[in-house]
Amino acid sequence: MSRGVPRRGGGSRRWLFVVLVVVTAAGAATALPAASFSTASVPRDTNANVVTDTNAVVGLDKTTSVRQKKVDRLVTITNNFGRPADVTVSLVENADGNLYVDTDGDGTVENVENSYRFEGLASGETVDVCVEAAGGTKGELLEYDLNGEHLETTFDMRRDADIGSGNGPDGCST
Repeated sequence: MSRGVPRRGGGSRRWLFVVLVVVTAAGAATALPAASFSTASVPRDTNANVVTDTNAVVGLDKTTSVRQKKVDRLVTITNNFGRPADVTVSLVENADGNLYVDTDGDGTVENVENSYRFEGLASGETVDVCVEAAGGTKGELLEYDLNGEHLETTFDMRRDADIGSGNGPDGCST
């Protein structure tokens, strides 16, 4: 049996190859984020209770129509928050009319022009907002906004009423 000269270099090439593979894999792992995505579709069941305007946290009992040049009830607002809340009612920018509210609790509504803020509306308190549709034609809409806040909860709503015509006394006491 003869002994030959040991061969060198074959093992070191294998080690060099292994080191290069490991370095390349580590570099690729840091360069490419693992399991990244820009969008995803994740189906989930949602249950949302929808209530009528009158049963919402700001209860609204709105009328469907108001008469031209008559002071009629536009909306009745009830605070269902459970604590005092601030509520503002405003006619939209191009609405031709005036709002009326009972500002002193005597049962008579007064002209407050196009916006009024109820500050500290007590829990369960109900207020009427009346309107005189000064312009517009029959069949047009009179739009108004309601917004306000209670602690960290804010709300913004837009509602409307048809402008109609008719005779008879005003629907609100002026």
